Amino acid sequence: MKRFSLVLISAALVGGCASSPEPQPEPEFTPIESKEQRVTRDLTLSWDNMGRGGAALRQPAYIHVLGQGTLQTSGNDANIPAPEKDAVNPNELAGVLDDIDSAASKETEDTGKVGFSLYELSRWERFCDQGEGMDEPDWKFVTKHGAHEGIPSILSDSCDPPSHSYDDYLKAWTNFCTSSGVTSAQRDIVRNSVRPQSRVNPCAALSLNQ
Repeated sequence: MKRFSLVLISAALVGGCASSPEPQPEPEFTPIESKEQRVTRDLTLSWDNMGRGGAALRQPAYIHVLGQGTLQTSGNDANIPAPEKDAVNPNELAGVLDDIDSAASKETEDTGKVGFSLYELSRWERFCDQGEGMDEPDWKFVTKHGAHEGIPSILSDSCDPPSHSYDDYLKAWTNFCTSSGVTSAQRDIVRNSVRPQSRVNPCAALSLNQ
């Protein structure tokens, strides 16, 4: 019996040595992409920002855009769709901007008007309110751009300009501050405007009234 058990054990050992071990599965290799591969200009930016934005001309540049779902890989191997037939080549952008500037210049020449910022339009708005609240910089700006002849078209329909000029404004304040025969019309000008500090500073009449 003991001998028979030894035979069985020996057979089991021989069978175990003869059988080959099961192969271990190879670890999956996950490629590690660099930041440059994961976030590239091709995938996140687009040359755009062209044309006009309100009254201003946009500055062409790269802008952030959402992917269109057609990019298969990143970097130089990306399957980027071919540009549209009429798409503007960035290399030709300088010529396009020149054309826009030329058109804008021609429009200015044809209309005889210039574009104004919101701050500059506020000067014209005071001028078109019979000069109410105008100061010396307002008068200098409006006079430089034609005064009654240079009113912007956006205000021309509702503009009620003052009947006096920049020189009348200066003379009214000079006569008022020096008490040199100021008229009732000049007093109205002084009452509705701001003292020109380049001409009367300080103003003796104002000091007496305080």
